[in-house]
Amino acid sequence: DGAGTPEAFDAKLDARAGDVASATGDVVIRRDGATRRATLDLAGRIDRLAPKELAVLFADATRIEGQGHLGDDGDLKLDRLSLRASAFELTASGEAARDGRISANAALHGAVNAKGAAFRAKKLEGALRISGTRARPAADLSLEVEAAEGPAGRIGRIDLTAKATADGDLSDAAARIDIQ
Repeated sequence: DGAGTPEAFDAKLDARAGDVASATGDVVIRRDGATRRATLDLAGRIDRLAPKELAVLFADATRIEGQGHLGDDGDLKLDRLSLRASAFELTASGEAARDGRISANAALHGAVNAKGAAFRAKKLEGALRISGTRARPAADLSLEVEAAEGPAGRIGRIDLTAKATADGDLSDAAARIDIQ
């Protein structure tokens, strides 16, 4: 009747967009004590769906794997999420508590500079940290790119650090996000 919550759910994905893109994988949800544990494992070719400037980042296979759980108390935890593509890997984890507290971490690592690859960089590293509450979050970001090139052009060097902090509750229209 759709009124319950998923306790034992299995989904298989086999999606195709002609010769353009494909994705296959599994999504599983299982009851585990006072939580529902979810796992995700998807892989496919998605580069032809992206704009040309971004497609080179996703050349060949792209894979998304993740695991997390939703507590009966409303807490949400992402144990790990990994997006692996030909040019990079992005990993993340985080928590969102029922009381509004949040924390998350993400890391970006470039793939080894493959000779002849459509996109390559001597260095591609990034990090994001989010903390605070949903109503008043704060974030720290760093990005370092060195000698990157692809069909859209070339980047000599980017070395960026930024901090964003809400100066009040984001539900207040007068609240601002200060970026340094």
